[in-house]
Amino acid sequence: MEKMYQDYKDAAEFYIVYISEAHAADSSWPVPYAKDLGINKHTDFGERCAVAERLVKEKKLTIPCLIDNMDNAVADAYQARPDRVYLVRKDGRLGVASGRGPFGFKPGVEAVAEWLADYRDDGDEPALAEAGEDVGESSPAADKKDVPGFDELRRKLARTYRKADYAKALKVAQSMLEIRPEDSDCHYNVACLHCLLGDKNAAYQSLEKAIDAGYADAGHLRNDWDFKIIRAESRFRNLVKRLEQPAEPTAVRREKPSGFAGILGEWSMETSFNENTIEATMKLSVRDGALVGSWQSMGRDMEMSDIEFDGEKLSFTRSMRGDRTLTFVGRVNGNRITGKYNGPFGELDCTGTRAKSSDASDTATQQVEAEPKYRGLLGPDNDKVRDVGSRTLLWASGERDTSEAKWYDFTGAPIPSAELQFGIGQDKIRSIDDPLFVSPDDPRLLDLPASRYRPDEQPESNDEIMVIGFARGDDARAYPAALLDRHELVNDHVDGMPVTIGW
Repeated sequence: MEKMYQDYKDAAEFYIVYISEAHAADSSWPVPYAKDLGINKHTDFGERCAVAERLVKEKKLTIPCLIDNMDNAVADAYQARPDRVYLVRKDGRLGVASGRGPFGFKPGVEAVAEWLADYRDDGDEPALAEAGEDVGESSPAADKKDVPGFDELRRKLARTYRKADYAKALKVAQSMLEIRPEDSDCHYNVACLHCLLGDKNAAYQSLEKAIDAGYADAGHLRNDWDFKIIRAESRFRNLVKRLEQPAEPTAVRREKPSGFAGILGEWSMETSFNENTIEATMKLSVRDGALVGSWQSMGRDMEMSDIEFDGEKLSFTRSMRGDRTLTFVGRVNGNRITGKYNGPFGELDCTGTRAKSSDASDTATQQVEAEPKYRGLLGPDNDKVRDVGSRTLLWASGERDTSEAKWYDFTGAPIPSAELQFGIGQDKIRSIDDPLFVSPDDPRLLDLPASRYRPDEQPESNDEIMVIGFARGDDARAYPAALLDRHELVNDHVDGMPVTIGW
C-alpha cells in the first residue's frame, strides 16, 4: 500500500480507515501482534484513536489515516472486517472492491494498482466491471506464471478486458495461449472472451479444452459472469457438473502401512500469513492401508488429499474457501513438522508440533478409523464443555479462563455435548439492527452477489433478486438474501411492530 501511495498519490486520494480490531488480545480469537502490543477491544473513541496513532508510528505509515466512530458505521457500510481495499470513482461508484481479508486484500491492492496505471496512461477512468465480476482479481482467469513476455501479456489482457475491448483482449489471450498451449487458464481466458463476443461454439470449444488441460474451479466457472449468455444452457451446466464430480481417491496405498507410524496422530499447525499466525489442527490416520487426514482451522473442516509420507518427507493438498487449494511440502523430524504452502497467495511458511500420537503398532493388521462419526465435533474431552458441580456449561465467547468468559447452561440437554459442532463463537456474525432501504428499482441492488443458495442464478434485473418479504398493514419490506447470507438476522420495525427476520 505504501509503495502504491508513493507511485500514485498524484492521481488519487489515499486513506486508511482504522476500524474496530477484529482479533484483539482480549477477543476469542486473538492474533500474535495484538497480544504482543497489548491491543484490546476499544472501549471508547479516545482509546481507538490512541491505538490507531500507535500503529501508524509502528508501521511508519505515510498514508493519511481516518478513524471509524464507535458506531462502526464505515466498517458496516463497507463490510470491511477484518480488512478490505476499495477504489471509489469520481462519480461515487466503486471501481474496485476487493474480497474480504486477509486472503482478498493483496489481490485487491494489485487490482487498484492496475486501475490507477490504466487511468494514468489513458487519462480516462477504466470502464466499470460487469455485475457479478469479482474485481479483486484479474479477469478473466488470473495467471501469475513468470514466463518471458507472458507476464506483460497478462497485464495487457487485464487492461483491455477492463476497458471492455473484448476483440483486442481475445488477440492478447490467444498470444498467451501460443506461449503456453497446455495452460488451462489460457484456454479459459479465450473461452471467456469468445463468449463475451457472442461466439458460443468457440466458447464451448475453448472451455472444454480448458477442462481437458486441468481447469478444475467449478465454483468460479459456475458464477463467472463472462458466460452469462450460456449459463442457462444444459451444455454449460453439464460442464459445471463434470467439474463437481467427486474425484477418485488419490491417497497413497502401501502394502505395509507401518511406515506411517511417524506421522499418525494429531498435530498443532501454524501458518504465517501477513505477519499473522493462523492456527489449525491436523489429524492423520490410516484407512484401508492408506493415509487419510482432516484439517480444522477457523471453525471450518477442510479436506485433505494426495497425502504422501515416506518416513521423512510429507506432502498433501488441502481445500480452502472458494474452491481453491493449497499444496504443502515439508519434512517430519520427530515431533516437529516444517514446510511451506504453495497456493493462490504465494509461498507461506507452515510448522507443526505433535499434539497427540496414535498407537500404530498394529496398523499392519488392523484398520484405523480416519475420522470420528461426525466431523468437527467438540469431543468428550474438549475444554469448551465443563462440568461445574451438577451443571454442564458450554463455552460461548471470551477468554475461557477469565471473568469475561460467557457460558451456556447445557445441563439436562437431550443432545450429548460430545456431539456438538462448535462454530466461531457468540455474536461473531453481526446482525443488521438499523436497516437502510432503497427503492426497488435502485440499480445498486444488482451489484449484490448471488445468494450462495442459488449461486447459478445471478439476477439480471431487480425483479429477479431473491428476497425475504414481510408486510404488515401498508408497510411492506424486502430483505435481499445476498445480505442475509452474511448477517443472518435483521432487527427492524414494520408498521410500528418490532420484527426479526432470520435466514
